[in-house]
Amino acid sequence: MKIKIIFVTIFFGFLLSIAISFFHINNFDKYEGNGNKLIKGSSSVFYSSADDVLTKLKEGNKIFATGDYRASYLPQYSIGIFYFILNEELYIKDKENKKILPKINNKKEFFFILQSLFYYLALIFFYFKIKKTLEYKYCFLTIFFLCFEPTIIQYHSSFLSESFYFTLTVLLMGILWDLPKKVFLNFLVGILLGVMLLQRNVILYFPLLLIFYYLFLFKKNFLKYYLPMILGFSLILLLIGFTHYQKDNSFHIMSSQMKEAHYVYASHIIFAEANKISRKEGYTKKINDEKNWIKSNNLNLEDLK
Repeated sequence: MKIKIIFVTIFFGFLLSIAISFFHINNFDKYEGNGNKLIKGSSSVFYSSADDVLTKLKEGNKIFATGDYRASYLPQYSIGIFYFILNEELYIKDKENKKILPKINNKKEFFFILQSLFYYLALIFFYFKIKKTLEYKYCFLTIFFLCFEPTIIQYHSSFLSESFYFTLTVLLMGILWDLPKKVFLNFLVGILLGVMLLQRNVILYFPLLLIFYYLFLFKKNFLKYYLPMILGFSLILLLIGFTHYQKDNSFHIMSSQMKEAHYVYASHIIFAEANKISRKEGYTKKINDEKNWIKSNNLNLEDLK
């Protein structure tokens, strides 16, 4: 009976997520000005990159010859491959195949449903892990929160990277909850972390934080299980670097977004502090004289496009 209640909770969470997706499609998959109301901000970055992946796949290119590392790898691939399978277009284009507007009524709802499905399946896996050590009431409250927390649910109805990232995070939490004392399985944990890095750049330094968890769990034997995890993670890093090397003869693992983050978020603050002015004045100065500022500070303007 307790398991049935958990499954019913997850099922209704799944239905609610789907309902919200259809609400977003019906109300926001429309044109507004020069764009689509649903495809804005970071969504437009992933959506546009996904169209490049889709175009190159249709031209017969190998999958590793597609995409770019502007922000994150996986979102553009998951969207692009999904629409390649459906044989649908992402954009309305002119005769020269240049993008005009994001296409509406191109089965976005199916992509959103898949995002929700993966997430709620991950919750089932997570429940079976935590129920071994937690009392039922705590298991229920945890699953209920993860099923209906509005901030999480909203991402399933978007083309942002957070939705699948939350799914991977739930999987990771389940594995770490009952981390096996097996070398190969810890190697697979590293692979999972690498996949999470492909989805969101913020995971890059997470393996360093896991040192404390492995020390707590395995004590003196922590290196026996921690090093295989690092090896699995490093394998994904090497794959990223090799992919870049194949494209531009440059081996690097950081996205252009990570390279420019210090400029976008911190440069005007540093400038304001150094010149004893307000941060607003520092930001205005940066925007008004951006090209000269970049040149004088020896930054690569190409990375900021």
